Amino acid sequence: MKKINWLLIPTIAVFLTACNSSSPSRPTPTPQPNFPAQTTTTSGKFSCQDNAKLSVDYLPNVDAANMFLTVPALNLIEQSMSLMLAPSASGVRYIHNVNPSVQYEWQAKGNIGVFSAKYSNGKVYQINCQKL
Repeated sequence: MKKINWLLIPTIAVFLTACNSSSPSRPTPTPQPNFPAQTTTTSGKFSCQDNAKLSVDYLPNVDAANMFLTVPALNLIEQSMSLMLAPSASGVRYIHNVNPSVQYEWQAKGNIGVFSAKYSNGKVYQINCQKL
């Protein structure tokens, strides 16, 4: 009988170990970094046709841009305006359509930009700009 007890002990031990083992734990998910909202602005100064010049501050956290411009042909001398982001196929496009008689638009990609004024009567004024 002593021989049987010695033979049963390893079998019982293996059985108890298998029953006692916990199921494999699930991997703990890796916490994702918490990036702060983008609060910086990107700025650009441009020299344009018709002796015009403008400066743009892009505000990506609010989808807007602030522009300070001088366009003598439009009698805009040291004017500031806020523009809202608009859909664009490439680059960026911002519009200012507060005045029902004219919509101002700024489109830029890389170091070039186009400023335009589209009037309700269909007339369009457009100038090309180069980043300084």
